[in-house]
Formats: sequence, C-alpha cells, structure tokens
Amino acid sequence: MHVLGDKHSPPAAVQLPDDPSPAESFEWVRAMTFERPALTTREGDPEQEAHLRSIASEIRAAFRSQRFGYLISIKNPYAWGVSVAAFECYLPPESPRNSRKFRSFPRVTEPLLGKAYESRACLRLRRDCLRLNECYRAWLDLHQRSDGRSTIVRYEDLLKNPDSVLERIGRQYDLHPRGGAVLSSKKITRPATGIICRRLPRKRRLIRNIICRPAI
Repeated sequence: MHVLGDKHSPPAAVQLPDDPSPAESFEWVRAMTFERPALTTREGDPEQEAHLRSIASEIRAAFRSQRFGYLISIKNPYAWGVSVAAFECYLPPESPRNSRKFRSFPRVTEPLLGKAYESRACLRLRRDCLRLNECYRAWLDLHQRSDGRSTIVRYEDLLKNPDSVLERIGRQYDLHPRGGAVLSSKKITRPATGIICRRLPRKRRLIRNIICRPAI
C-alpha cells in the first residue's frame, strides 16, 4: 500500500479537513490514498485500514504545521525504460531475440511475429514514457512549491554513495540513524526481472521469451 496515493502517479491534491478528530483524519488520509491507489492498495483490507488509522492524525498534524516533507527519487530514464518494460512483460531482459525457436509456428512466421511484437512493445514503451514525463512534471512542480520541504534523490547516487545521500536527507529533515552503516552495492544493479510475467499463460510466455531483444 502507498499511503496518500500511488508513488508512481502524480501527487494527490491536499485539502486538509477542518475537523481534527481522529475519525475525520482517517477519512481524509483514506480518501487521498484511494484517489490514486497503488497496485498493492486494497480497499477494505483490515490490516491496511488499521495502519491508516494509526498514522492519520499524525499525518494531518504534520501537514497542518508544515512539517510534512517529500522525498522524490529520479532514475536514469533509459534504465527505467528497461525496468518498466520487463515489469510489464513486453520487453523482457532475460532472452536474446530469436535465441529459441517457435515449435508451434512455421519457421517463416518468426520474423513477422517478431516485428509485430516489437512494434507493439514500442507503442507501449512510448505510452509509459509519456506517463513518466507527466508524473515527473507534477512532482518537480510540487518540489518547487514546497518551500524547502522536499528533496530530490537520484537513484544512481543512492546506490553509489548511500551514506552521503542519507546523511544529507537526515540533516534536512532532522532524522538520526539508529546505528550501523549503510553499505553500497558492489554488484551491478540490473533492471527488474519481470517476475510477474511468470503468471502469464504458457503460450504468451513463449512468445515473450523468443522474440524480444535483450536489455542493454
């Protein structure tokens, strides 16, 4: 669940309730959360409802006193494109193009199927890139209007120098570590693997694996 709305969507508009009661605060936080629900946000889920109730009054008070801050992460758009294509199962990174052969189709149809699938993948990637631009414009506009209550963090900087990035965030929001160092990743961080694709029907998985190009 993403409290106050899906983090992959533009930020929800904030209209504080006049009534400071816990019940009204809960309804306000709940309404903002379900205005743009994330994939993991489930209406009527008792555990999620209880969590929203437990934090609603504190969130409202933070907004009222202008202590509520925003941490906006930005990723290299090319790496993001590969990750989202793998997650959405239209450009998976694990198989080279035509590395395996269709057994269900004549050999002559493979290039035609490949071009059709790639064209469809390009259209979907274009749609998602336009959506990304829309979201970034909205979040960057919020950053400019937040009077120093927001921070922009590059995903690549966080991976390379987590201590320095987290220290900067801590200074801005008066946060203190609980102890222990944060180690940077020593391995190359690759795009998402598209695990969700395993739930596709077998025939669609075969087409997806055979035709698509590998990730860069």
